Formats: sequence, C-alpha cells, structure tokens
Amino acid sequence: MLLPPWSNHAGCLLATGYTEVRDQQFVAALADAGDYLVDVGANLGLYGVTAGYHGVRVAAFEPNSRAASIAELNLARNGITEEVHRLALADWDGTTQLTDEDVTAHIGPAGPLTVEVARLDSLMLVPTGLPIMKIDAEGQDLNVLRGAARFLGEHRPVVLAEIWDGGREIRDLLAGMGYTTFSYDWRTRRLETESAQQAGNLLAIHPSRLDEVFARLNA
Repeated sequence: MLLPPWSNHAGCLLATGYTEVRDQQFVAALADAGDYLVDVGANLGLYGVTAGYHGVRVAAFEPNSRAASIAELNLARNGITEEVHRLALADWDGTTQLTDEDVTAHIGPAGPLTVEVARLDSLMLVPTGLPIMKIDAEGQDLNVLRGAARFLGEHRPVVLAEIWDGGREIRDLLAGMGYTTFSYDWRTRRLETESAQQAGNLLAIHPSRLDEVFARLNA
C-alpha cells in the first residue's frame, strides 16, 4: 500500500494494518475469487486491496482526485482487476460540490471542488459471484442506497454501510428490501443477528445470501 503523508489513514495502517478491523476482517474472510466489490468512498483503496487479494473484481468510487489517484496505484500495484470511478454516488445524476478534506470530505453546497455525482443504478454495473457493497460516503450513505435500489433488488449484495445516529433510515430502507442486520466477531469469525445497534458500519445480509455467507465464514 502506498500511504501518502497527507492521509489520516496512513498512521493507522502503519501501526496496525487496519482502519476498521472488524469490517476489514469480515471482508477478508468472506471474499472469494470471482466476487465483485462496490467500494463507495474508496479513499486510498484499502477495502479494494483487502478484497482484491482474494481475486475479487473491484469497482471503486472516489470523487476526490488526489485520493482516487492513490487508490488506482494501490490496486494496480497489487494486480487487482479494478475500475476507479472519480465521482460521488448519491440518489441523483449531475454535478455537486466536494469539500477538500481527507477522510471527512463530503459533498454539499459549500465545497470548493466540483465533481460528478451519479446514482449507482445509472451505471448499470454487472457484478459477478457474491457482490459486496461497502459504503463510506460521509453522510450521503442513505442517498447512495436510494440511488442503488435496482442494484440491491436484483443482485442482493452483502452491505457494509456507515451509519449516523443509529442509522434508523438506512435500517428501515434495507429491512424494507428483506435485509437482516448482523454483528460480526472477527476473532471467532462468528456472525450473529444484531441484538443491539452498533456504532460504525452496519452489516446487512439478504436471506438469499445467508447460506453462502455462513459457509464461507465457517470454511
């Protein structure tokens, strides 16, 4: 991994190898050759490298050109089949403004950078194997899911989405599509139905994918 000095993730990765140990360990345990990762808010490409190491195809979305350039290098130097899209995902198509921070960069009217924005469904991605969708869109996570309604309904990816204030609206949207939320213990590789709302990323799996997910984690 190329870790530029301006990145807030660099110190965590140098010290521990992780920025989100539970979720990155889950992806590493789940991913298999021929799968497809949709990485929304790719930053330096860490999730893409984690999944791509196992032969997963990667579609990464990062509107910040500085971070997207590093993601491209990190994926390419690890020999990963990838597409890095320099655009933001939401529930509309057009352009928007982006703030100029590192990991907290977000779209909104006050940002100094103009970037393209699109619905995932507008891009007509064709996933293979088991699709995995990781979303870290700094407050736009619900809108990303709204703009991916067709993708979710047709392909039923495993979803990791950042949640804010308990993520009630995200939970309601996914529950309405049949998804169940889970907690994952990366030390034991145990996946259990979520008994309490956790901070961080929400893990949601459609019942049609459960047998395959459990089989992989228990392999």
